[in-house]
Amino acid sequence: MPRSWAYNFPWVVLAAALLLTGIGLLGIYSATLPKPNASQDTEASRLVMMQVFYLLVALAIFVLVQMPSYLKLSRYSYLIFAASLVPLVVLLAAQHFGGIEGLIEHRNYAYSWFQIPVPGMDSSRRPSIQPSELTKIAFILALARYLTHSRKYRTLKGLAAPLAMALVPTLLVIRQPDLGTAMMFVPVLGLMLLAAGARLRHMAVLALVVLAMTPAAYLKFSAYQQRRLDVWLLAGPIERFHMARQQAAADNRELSDDEKREMVERLRESKLTRLFLAADYAKWWTGRHVPWLFGDKDARRRGCYKTPYDHEIHSRPGDSVSDQYGRVSRFVDTWLLGPGYHAWQAKVAVGHGGTTGEGLGQGSQTRHRFLAEAQNDFLFAVIAEEWGLIGALLVVALFTLIMVFGVDVGLSTNEPFGKLVAVGVVALIGAQAFLNMAIAVGLTPITGIPLPLMSSGGSSLVASYLALGLLCNVGLRRYLLPEPAPFRFDD
Repeated sequence: MPRSWAYNFPWVVLAAALLLTGIGLLGIYSATLPKPNASQDTEASRLVMMQVFYLLVALAIFVLVQMPSYLKLSRYSYLIFAASLVPLVVLLAAQHFGGIEGLIEHRNYAYSWFQIPVPGMDSSRRPSIQPSELTKIAFILALARYLTHSRKYRTLKGLAAPLAMALVPTLLVIRQPDLGTAMMFVPVLGLMLLAAGARLRHMAVLALVVLAMTPAAYLKFSAYQQRRLDVWLLAGPIERFHMARQQAAADNRELSDDEKREMVERLRESKLTRLFLAADYAKWWTGRHVPWLFGDKDARRRGCYKTPYDHEIHSRPGDSVSDQYGRVSRFVDTWLLGPGYHAWQAKVAVGHGGTTGEGLGQGSQTRHRFLAEAQNDFLFAVIAEEWGLIGALLVVALFTLIMVFGVDVGLSTNEPFGKLVAVGVVALIGAQAFLNMAIAVGLTPITGIPLPLMSSGGSSLVASYLALGLLCNVGLRRYLLPEPAPFRFDD
């Protein structure tokens, strides 16, 4: 092993990743502690020990990935990508037949995992593998291979091939359904194309087409995915109504009729603006009725959430201001305890943390189990509650360090395949991390995506360290493979 490897190795990336995983272990322990006054913490200890085991496996894979040159992987990129699609096809077929007992079962609203049969272990505790996590990395390798050996992507028609490469796994994953994982192929595709020198005007056209077709894609979402978007669209006005009501109660005063009227009107106008414009846009592009907004019989039969404008929000003849306010208040209470529960509780947890946090294992939202999947999707909310703004900013800073030094690896690498692999890994880790954190603070809809390097679960942790292993592999050899700077075009 050349001595220069110790100098070339991006140690900051590994150090930041290990720090994030350590913080994640503390967060997982806090998130799974029993409620106050309960005596047992076996579940928390079990999950932490499992996560430590997954970390050891992930680090072993990280080290192994450094051994062969990443250029050897380039030869097999298409084969690796094709092989990674096979488990997704199997999951889709199993979903069609209602799953396979003990191997592929409906879990968290999706068929996304292969369960590993362990004798004597309850199915809910069995370890599982999520193949889509590895597909994301295989996609990076395959796309980097294609962009290295082809220049067709510099034409508008030539973008069809990389777009198809992203579309196949995206559709397979979204049918599980797993919207969060499916979304990750988009930023990876876009940033790798830009790094390879795709023309900006072609990328802009492609982005406009994707945005324009979003309503059509929405109609293909499952009912619970549609409800998640509904929750996000309505969260702001409903939460403002609730907070104004709570503030009046805290001040120990009655709201005047003018205040009640203003609150009701503001909520009504905001809901109508956000949702009915979205519905008109979808209907205009697709020519189809949008059932989740208008609550037709087919929507109710399929279990879609019916937005209750006609009963709770619209005024009725002879209604007094108090009647309208009371009806809207009941709707808001139902919403916050129903469809909007998870998003609201995550925001409350983040707000409770303040600047310095409530202390490790002392988060009120976390300890009382108000946060669902706190050790997975909402781990950032747990950290923000217990570590405060300081802890949240620390997590953001560590992810930023990984991205900055990952970009440095890409910029200092002239070998084209390695440069694109570095860009793809940075795009994947960065997009997934900041999307998860944005969900915790309500900036984006809930998509059920883990926080890389931190959330509980073996597949995500192993895949994250595998991706970083590829990045560090490129970093090790960036000065050993001198080549002219790639992807330089006159236009």
